[in-house]
Amino acid sequence: MFELEIRVSVTLPRRRMVRDAACRLVVAVMAGTAMPALAGSAMAVPADGEPTASDEIPSDVDSEDHAIHLPVTWQTFEPLDFVNQALELPSGLHEAVERDLGGTVEEFLADAATARSASHVVESLRAEGVGVAAAVFDRDEGSLGILPADADGESVEAIEATGAVVLDEPPESPDVNAPIVPHDEFKGGYGYGEPQEDGTLSSYCSAGFNGYSTDGEPVVITAGHCFPDAGDDTRWVHIETEEPWTPDTPGWPEPGADLGIGSGGAWQFADGHDVGLFRVTEPDWTPVPAITTWDGGDGDPRAGEIEITDQAAPIVGQPVCRSGITSGYQCGEVLAVDHEVDYGVEYGSASVTGFLTSACSAPGDSGGPFVSGTHAVGMLSGAGGPESGQCADWDPEKHVSFGYALSGSRFSADEFYTDGEWELAVAVSTPDITVRQDDSGAPVIEGEVEHAGPHHVIGVRVDEQVYSEAISADGTFSIRIDDPRPAEGVHRFAAQARYGVHSRSDIVEGTLQASAPPDAEGAAEGDGSAADPGEDVDDQRDEDERADDEGEDGDDEPAENGRDGDPGESGSGSDGSNGSDEAEDRGDDAPGDDGSGGDGEELPDTGVDWHAVALVGVGLACAGIAVGMWASVRRRLGWVS
Repeated sequence: MFELEIRVSVTLPRRRMVRDAACRLVVAVMAGTAMPALAGSAMAVPADGEPTASDEIPSDVDSEDHAIHLPVTWQTFEPLDFVNQALELPSGLHEAVERDLGGTVEEFLADAATARSASHVVESLRAEGVGVAAAVFDRDEGSLGILPADADGESVEAIEATGAVVLDEPPESPDVNAPIVPHDEFKGGYGYGEPQEDGTLSSYCSAGFNGYSTDGEPVVITAGHCFPDAGDDTRWVHIETEEPWTPDTPGWPEPGADLGIGSGGAWQFADGHDVGLFRVTEPDWTPVPAITTWDGGDGDPRAGEIEITDQAAPIVGQPVCRSGITSGYQCGEVLAVDHEVDYGVEYGSASVTGFLTSACSAPGDSGGPFVSGTHAVGMLSGAGGPESGQCADWDPEKHVSFGYALSGSRFSADEFYTDGEWELAVAVSTPDITVRQDDSGAPVIEGEVEHAGPHHVIGVRVDEQVYSEAISADGTFSIRIDDPRPAEGVHRFAAQARYGVHSRSDIVEGTLQASAPPDAEGAAEGDGSAADPGEDVDDQRDEDERADDEGEDGDDEPAENGRDGDPGESGSGSDGSNGSDEAEDRGDDAPGDDGSGGDGEELPDTGVDWHAVALVGVGLACAGIAVGMWASVRRRLGWVS
């Protein structure tokens, strides 16, 4: 850890009264090794109409608040993979990315997806007990470097197994030469505030991400320093504006429409955290899993949005963009993570741990969202920017924005709200599904959920049974509908993807075919069952066993083709039981070359072991043939006169 001491001029949050004071800022670079516990969610999208299996599908996969425990390997992505997605994004976003990052939206989305994969790798390693002191995504080289907390052989081997490179030293920290001060001032990025008794605003901030409370009600996450005294009776209002309210905008914003009343959870600006929740209770508002792009930077907040599809922990080198009421939509990259900022005496000596970025921000943007591609990363806490507050004067070489993470360390929203007060709202794509049967006849449902990863779960309901699996890092899944296997025949199914407790995709419905499972022992030995007729008939049971197996009343009614009173080709009982077991129990009911029943007549029930008789006859015939052949040989050789 090192400390950088700077003499700064601190500007209080975006309020009518602005005070200047001299204080000291201490920035400490710290390595974070805490295991994250991700919790995510998506806004549920109703299925069209009223499907027969329209109930949301529960999941028996315990994702432990969506911490990644699956083995995850490093994945890289190419810009060509995101051509179609880029076409769906607003034109203003293309302009912002080109302006701030010097590249195309396709490159931005590819780098963001690669950075999300890096985040997954780090989470997976920590879940396996591997200490990660630092991780760096090199966008130019397309590589992931990881510094182990302990450079032992097992840690190095585990890191290399993911496809990452083992670092020998921590990454360089940015040369912070500007003060970092908190910014005060709905899609995420909209302005909001608390009106005073006289109907004016004393301060305002930017909304972060929409989400859910424990009871599934909408709440919004933001910066804790904005309204640290928020309570159950605090009234919230939206700030109406047609463009960002920049520092040189004349006047002061007026309160707009009511958003709701009450805090959705604790507000804190100290001890490493800068986070708070407020409720949206007015029925005129419908929170959605999206943030505004301000039409690409400085336009109308209602023009252009980014739909949130996942969340990712911040990682050095990750491209990010942020949204807020003062500076609109701005982009940059993550410069450092797990940084501790001491905001000084003027702000109650509050200490916050978060990440530094090169994206421009200004007072009033506080609480606004940081995204990487379509993945939620965190909220703006403060910045060290130009005195003018204008992005035109922002120098990414010496100015920094400071964010508080949603996940990735013990100082994050997911670690602060541990009782379900907060769950990110994420748009979950409808599963793309195919159905097949494996070699054993078990149905298999597989496919892909676009933009999904190991934080997502897929659930399938067949009849009243639910089967579920975690989705792979590449968004694919495969569920074997077995244990228990549905009865033989055609069944309807319903499938749904989810992210967290409250977020669901549309429901996909269809049908699948289930076959009776083969008898593991009999089929393997070729026991003459329906699955393997007429091949090895030495396992006949005695008369008493057959009598017990062929009928509950003990009678010896003949059965045709291996089915109880219902002839057919499958060899399974009409009640869904395994016909191959029945065929085995009955010892191949009727004669015939293939053991399938011949003319449908059973052997007489005399107690004679017909297999033994057959074998003796074959043996005698073979002996006679051998004797004759031997006599013929003797005659040919002249041994017989």
